[in-house]
Amino acid sequence: MLKLKPGEIHVWSTILNIHPVQEQQYLTLLSKDEITRANHFYFQTHKQRFIAAHGILRKLLSLYLNIKPQEVQFSYNQYGKPFLPATNHSILQFNLAHSHEMAVFAFTKHHAIGIDIEKIEQKNHLTLAKRFFSDEEYQYLSQLPHSEHTHCFYTIWARKEALIKAIGKGLSISLSSFSTVSIDTPKILIENQLWHVQDIPIHSNYAAAIAMPEKPYKIIYQPFNPQQELS
Repeated sequence: MLKLKPGEIHVWSTILNIHPVQEQQYLTLLSKDEITRANHFYFQTHKQRFIAAHGILRKLLSLYLNIKPQEVQFSYNQYGKPFLPATNHSILQFNLAHSHEMAVFAFTKHHAIGIDIEKIEQKNHLTLAKRFFSDEEYQYLSQLPHSEHTHCFYTIWARKEALIKAIGKGLSISLSSFSTVSIDTPKILIENQLWHVQDIPIHSNYAAAIAMPEKPYKIIYQPFNPQQELS
């Protein structure tokens, strides 16, 4: 059983490109609803990564809750954010994000948490920033040397997505309605609530961030290797 201390955040990361045998094992852990969602993917790679991400989430939750992965039950708020039903388990808060072949999972106690990861790719970053970022973020990005645009764009994007996921209201909150570039300030005000956002080191080809109502006492990073379960 995994244990979380008050104020701790556990961040797990994994590669979602799994062995077909592992995929079938994870499939047996999923609910009917999760299997239906997996079957909606057109591309087999996307389906496999969904099954892996949600199977691993259930495995990790089962280790924190000391129950079987199949016994994990989810409820969803009106915006689709999953949470544990109102039991003794509900003090455990979690969030999942994946991008391409990488996934990250965050766990903490009592307060909401959001996590995001974005693969760093070459795009027309200023055009996207003009559309989705706040004026402050757009100006900050546009004044940087061109060589820094790509990494900075995805850093800001991951921060914003992590905050949106922590709040749990989806895109009912406009991405351009708040700024994340004043990262030295401990709090970001969104809809009259203060939030803390922090960049996290996962992989050199990805940007990632976590968000929560208060600064974490300690963040513990751990890899999850699905292939070890085959051995």
